Amino acid sequence: MPRVKHKQILKKLFTPQTFFLTFFIVLGGFLRFFNITKSGLWYDEAFSAVMVRNPLPEIIEKGVHDVHPPFYYFLLKLWTLILGESELALRGFSALFGMLLIIAVYFLVKNLFNRKVALISSFLITIAPFFIQYSQEVRMYTLGAFLAVMSTFYLWKALHNNQARLNLYYWIGYVVFTILAIYTHYFLIFTVIAQIAGVLLGLIVLPKKERTNLLKKWWHFGLSILFTAVFYLPWLPILLKQSNQVREDFWIPVISLFSVLRTFFVITIGSIETKTFLINTIPLILIVAIVIVLFKKFKQKSTEKSAFILILSYLFVPIIIGILVSLYHSVFLDRYFIFAGVAVFIILGLFVNQIKNSKMLIGGMIIISIIAILLASTNVFGLDAPKKGMRELSAKLEEKHRSNEKIIHSSSFTFIPFKYYNENKEGIIITDEIHHYSGNALIEKNDIIEDLKSYLGETKHLWIIDTVDFGDPPLPKVPSQFKQKEIYQFDNESLIYYERK
Repeated sequence: MPRVKHKQILKKLFTPQTFFLTFFIVLGGFLRFFNITKSGLWYDEAFSAVMVRNPLPEIIEKGVHDVHPPFYYFLLKLWTLILGESELALRGFSALFGMLLIIAVYFLVKNLFNRKVALISSFLITIAPFFIQYSQEVRMYTLGAFLAVMSTFYLWKALHNNQARLNLYYWIGYVVFTILAIYTHYFLIFTVIAQIAGVLLGLIVLPKKERTNLLKKWWHFGLSILFTAVFYLPWLPILLKQSNQVREDFWIPVISLFSVLRTFFVITIGSIETKTFLINTIPLILIVAIVIVLFKKFKQKSTEKSAFILILSYLFVPIIIGILVSLYHSVFLDRYFIFAGVAVFIILGLFVNQIKNSKMLIGGMIIISIIAILLASTNVFGLDAPKKGMRELSAKLEEKHRSNEKIIHSSSFTFIPFKYYNENKEGIIITDEIHHYSGNALIEKNDIIEDLKSYLGETKHLWIIDTVDFGDPPLPKVPSQFKQKEIYQFDNESLIYYERK
């Protein structure tokens, strides 16, 4: 008898679905770790890396002057205590959650629809250039996407589970993942609103019996949202303070029709530079057309149609809220909608699932894979020429710099990456103002000077680090006693050497 049970367990484990999902995870890991350290950390990544060098209490204290909540930094801090602060370790954290997202999408879609749609959707996420790109950045985007999907998974299970003993488990799961999500990125609050809207609208298309059963669970849903809100209250004053900072001074361009269309383009195709209005319009037109086709395919009253409405809400509600907020003050940025973007590939998965001919389905998936890899071959996988930045500049400075030589930055946007690559070297920013979005949280008073001449004193040698990125900050006015001797160019960054005459 035990031998029979053992065989049954093995049979359940080694299914075609398990094989394909394992393959997707391995493929996803390869795509996300391939050439992951080709380029050095850019400003946003370096900000994360330098932030987690602080003790946990200081991360909260400094985070007040940032524009994001702290959970990502907490997890990354714990990660670096184990694996260190190398580029591979830091980016590997995002790559790991990029891989976990593949699994989370599979289980969410399997519960919303079926195994076949789940496999197609998780495969599309596996090869999506946009999700591969942000799996290689030291930022919170893949973590946030994973938490949002898991939150939605537990919500659906809690609402549609008929086993009373599991209800509490699912509601606790929903509350935990939702709290962690909104402590990871503020746009995930929009995702929670999308969940509420999706469930409410989904009630309309449910069969009467299922709608009655679901309405009985609404007080559980309301209580879960209340618990989530209570756990968020300690951070609320900081959220309001950061919101005021953003309202007074932020860098995101004014929202436009083009930027909205561009967001759908980037989510679907990847971060490819194209300023042609028509080309950027194509993905949204296709998504809307697919939604219309799919909506007609579902039965008038069905759980699947209710699930489809939830996915539509998951995609469009955060974007609509982002547009409305940005009419007041622009916060509309394509990467902030990576969380909602998961739904694009679920919708595409549902559409591909309409292909009944297995040969056509396999052929279609191969074509999609080739297109995705071609789209990602340069800006994601790093098959273009290596971009030189602060990593290469720091190596040159290490080679040339002597202990008595001063280092000056024209901008905090070079200062933060410099701190990551040159922990034991002192650098000073010459400026009269540091914006909250340009590293203010990590810059101390003694890191800034306003009078370069007084600071230099009798110094005979001077290095200036400059950038043409981030608005091309002006080069510091070097006293006339100094003469430029050498300049080393690293794409958008420059290392300039001066000697006293």
